[in-house]
Amino acid sequence: MTHMLYEVTQTFVKRAWWGALLGVGLLVLGPLVLRGLILLVEGPIESGAFRPFSFHFAFLATSWLVFISVCLQALQGVKKIIFSLPLSSASIASGLMFITIGTVVFLSLVTNGIYRIVFFDENWLSDYWPVLGPTLFIATLMMVGHCAYWNLHARGFGRLLFWIGFIVAMFWWFISRYNPHGFGEKIVPWSNVTLSEFVTLQLVFVVAWVYGIVSFARVRSGAAEPSLHWNRFESWLNQLSSGTLNETHNSLISKSSALARLHWRDSCRRAILLVLFLGSIALVLNLVQFTYFDTLRMENQTAKESPMVVTMMFLFFSAISIFLILGEALSTRNMVEMKGYLAIAPLSDQVFSAVLVRNLIKCVVLTILVFALLSFLVSYFIAVLYYGFDVINNHWNWLVNHDSKVLFVAVPVLVLIGFWAGIANSLSLFWTGNQWFSVSVFFTIFGLLFSGFLISIVLIPESMRVSFLHGEFLLLTCCIWSGTIIAYFNALKKELINSTTIWIAVVFCLIMPLIFWGFWKTDQNIVRLFLSSLLVLVVTPFATIPLAVSWNRHR
Repeated sequence: MTHMLYEVTQTFVKRAWWGALLGVGLLVLGPLVLRGLILLVEGPIESGAFRPFSFHFAFLATSWLVFISVCLQALQGVKKIIFSLPLSSASIASGLMFITIGTVVFLSLVTNGIYRIVFFDENWLSDYWPVLGPTLFIATLMMVGHCAYWNLHARGFGRLLFWIGFIVAMFWWFISRYNPHGFGEKIVPWSNVTLSEFVTLQLVFVVAWVYGIVSFARVRSGAAEPSLHWNRFESWLNQLSSGTLNETHNSLISKSSALARLHWRDSCRRAILLVLFLGSIALVLNLVQFTYFDTLRMENQTAKESPMVVTMMFLFFSAISIFLILGEALSTRNMVEMKGYLAIAPLSDQVFSAVLVRNLIKCVVLTILVFALLSFLVSYFIAVLYYGFDVINNHWNWLVNHDSKVLFVAVPVLVLIGFWAGIANSLSLFWTGNQWFSVSVFFTIFGLLFSGFLISIVLIPESMRVSFLHGEFLLLTCCIWSGTIIAYFNALKKELINSTTIWIAVVFCLIMPLIFWGFWKTDQNIVRLFLSSLLVLVVTPFATIPLAVSWNRHR
């Protein structure tokens, strides 16, 4: 039995190590690059101006999402194997639970340790960056998640509402640790875990562990059956997600339209349903901030912008969701070849890739509309009804009298551009179908960035640090431009794109960097050149996606 558990653990580690390295690298490199840019543009930060605690909740949400995603990726397909193992249900369930919880806790502690070395001082734990409390909470939350997952195999509306309410109550309890004097008072770090808090978390942990084992045993024995009402709802939902609800077959459509519909039903529709779910959560959180915390009447600017921050955060989560769902949409589960119905489609590579790009654009546009209309504007309208229409006049006057009005146009445009560029460029790598190639490119890019900034901080003298960073920015700028030009040249040579696409890309690359040239708050032209060159990544996928899809189709 011990040998089998060791083999399962070894297999899990083999499947999770690259995602874990990538996740930790992103969480460390992102703030490091941001700090390098601030240091280069604005100079050294004054003592006391940097407040790490203001980024604490963003770090927790992002790191937990990334590390849990790593575990889910490593556990793909494991359900088919674990039920047949000659082990007791308690051993199998406990093994899965503690492997995933241990992985998330270990990666969280490693990331916090690197943050201590790179960013924080010796008083970080007591003053502004609590670790023990959040670590205990995420371990308990994951155990509850395991319990809920196996318990919900016997699906029913009552069980679903119970688990939603219980998890919401857990988050309310967690947030209340940072508000010891009430939610209307100032938020403070959860630096000290009291005995009652520790006992509460451990009690929930143990109960969820035991009940999770019982639920797993019921699933393994086949005793977990959904309710009748849930089966009817699930049948309707499957028809909706597959596009067969109220479908007519009388109209004749072209081959490209048929492929677009088939690809949309296979993957894009699931992505949009998940986006709607995330958008609904963002709507609820924005309503809480607009009403319960009375953010519309607060005078500080950060509070006014907090609903926008929530919207942006869930927009980021939706980008990850779209990437994960659409990234696996072209190839089989083992990434050996393209799915059969796509590979044999009677279309040229140019038309085939154009269909995929159009569906991707449709997903991105619908996602933006969901978060702009549903998550933010609808919650704002409900809050206006709650407070009165005078709020609109107050906010309009605040907007008119604001010092930097251009920010209200430029920042949303940059966010939307970054949203598209991040998803499309990542998919252009993943749609090659070669997992090792995609991982190698990611590690190469982030490894060079991380090593460059680490060398500039540790090895380069302070007098030469700015010149070294300028050289690195210039190298990255050359890579962006040369990579885009080479991609378009090869795509045109293979007849994957036409001349119109090239002319549109050329016009965009000439106009957009010039428009934003004066927007960057720096007098260093090399930094402006680098930041403006990042806009070129918006048009890069229109060449790299056809190249990736063509290679995947004919390999």
